[in-house]
Amino acid sequence: MDQTTWTMDHQSYEIAYYPISKNTDIRVPANGRYEISGNNVDGVIVTS
Repeated sequence: MDQTTWTMDHQSYEIAYYPISKNTDIRVPANGRYEISGNNVDGVIVTS
């Protein structure tokens, strides 16, 4: 997993890339908003 933090308009975002080859667990915030994007073939991006 590659991860970075980005700040825009005084709001911080964590952006993580998860390579996917088989069934993979992805950590997302339990008490927060997140978005999963990508082609669902070789990996996904989680923004929270």
